[in-house]
Amino acid sequence: MSDTRELLNNLIYPKLSARVIFSDLENLVVKDKGIVADCPVCGRAQHFFCYHDGHYGKCKAGTCGSKVSWWEYTKKRYGLSTNRDVLCKLAELAGVSLPEKTTNGAAAISTLADARNFIIQLGRRNALQMPASFASYMLMRGFDRDTIKRSGILYVERESMIKTLFNNGITKELLRETGIASAKFGEEYRLIMPHYDEEGVCIGFIGRLNPGLEPVDGNLPKYKNSAGFTGMNLDVPFGFQEANQPSNHKIVIVEGPLDAILINVRCELKGVKAIALCGHSVTERAVAMINGASPPVVVLALDDDAGGKAGAMDLVKKLKKRVFVANNYKGFKDPGELIAAEGPLRFRESLLSAAPVPVWIFSIMLSFIRSVGPAGRVDVLAETAPIYRQLVSDEERRLFMESARKATLLHPETISGVVGA
Repeated sequence: MSDTRELLNNLIYPKLSARVIFSDLENLVVKDKGIVADCPVCGRAQHFFCYHDGHYGKCKAGTCGSKVSWWEYTKKRYGLSTNRDVLCKLAELAGVSLPEKTTNGAAAISTLADARNFIIQLGRRNALQMPASFASYMLMRGFDRDTIKRSGILYVERESMIKTLFNNGITKELLRETGIASAKFGEEYRLIMPHYDEEGVCIGFIGRLNPGLEPVDGNLPKYKNSAGFTGMNLDVPFGFQEANQPSNHKIVIVEGPLDAILINVRCELKGVKAIALCGHSVTERAVAMINGASPPVVVLALDDDAGGKAGAMDLVKKLKKRVFVANNYKGFKDPGELIAAEGPLRFRESLLSAAPVPVWIFSIMLSFIRSVGPAGRVDVLAETAPIYRQLVSDEERRLFMESARKATLLHPETISGVVGA
């Protein structure tokens, strides 16, 4: 039954819901957390409850209290006799193809999608039992056990993972195709994040260097992509499939995938989702995807360093949405550090205080102008003035001028003459 249990938990049950399993119950009502219906055992009206992904339901009547599992109910409902018949029926309801049995009795996983899904489910379970050193590191990054559970982060130990995959019928060729057996994955890189395309299909994995190891350029980078995760797949920003939803009104762009996950899981901002560039540069196709996404507003929350500022300036020129820049992390380098140290509320404040692009550009100009002293201010301002011509609308130019007048010691008429030239 252990092989069957693996299939149920990793391939079939994630595709099912209580509504599908108990669809024939009388007076079934779908609620936010689950379904309510008449009890299939005692018949008590509206006393049977099952969470959407609960795998079993229970009658709340004190005289009954029966528990009914998805497995047992499917077996009884369809008059099935063998475990294989029940498994096949559940797979049919879930809309997944059930592999043929291999010679050793394990159910073979034969498609790339099923193999990656199996890896994801197994890795997520392992993440809840990761060694203390990894758990301490994740806690320092703002991920407690509940956050890890909801984050989708995987923990992989290479040898045991590969053994489990082989035991479940995955061939060497299919294992290689999944990318999870990439060099150093499950060894120097045990924290793994699945990367999905815009349709929500897993297209590869991103590994995070183990805590305690120092990044080495070309050998041990901080983040490493799985084998085969190249080309156009890399154009899809991390988390884009969740951000590009009609219900969202704002996309937050960060550099690292852990920061994006932390924002989405811990901050719980309604209508706001974070995506990660996995660096501070972005391809033209990725820009086109962001410009074509449903949310009308973009907030740039890149790292508060020279690379982050350069990346933000590059994006400002390319994005065709309303763009704001969040660069007030209370002295921390990035949103992840801020959330881990001071909590989600501080990051919400940072988002609320995000500056419109004209104001942000001028703040950078002013900082540089002040650094060269009074004698050079007018010259530096004149040299930087072409930025003003990049502002398209009258509203952006007005904000630029207002910010300039408030933030500099130069006379407003001088600013108007130099910047407007």
